[in-house]
Amino acid sequence: YGRSDTYRWTNRYAVTAETDLELSTGRIKSLEVGGSTGRTAAILLRSALSEFWTLSMAYEVRSTTPSVGPQVRGRTVIMGLTYSHPDF
Repeated sequence: YGRSDTYRWTNRYAVTAETDLELSTGRIKSLEVGGSTGRTAAILLRSALSEFWTLSMAYEVRSTTPSVGPQVRGRTVIMGLTYSHPDF
């Protein structure tokens, strides 16, 4: 267990009645000696294609800055198709 300072901001916009756009960012900073700082930023588009199908697409960027050593970065592209039936 270690102490940390954390924040996360998320905002969702209704683009249409079936589509949402979500923006988020966050940061976590270790308060321990020699700790690191991590950051995230993401954009998510979620759209109801029909009564049972939903399409989700996201792009996320993450970075970590350790107290010693190089900064590490990563990017993620996410695509998902979800089937949700009321009987399940």
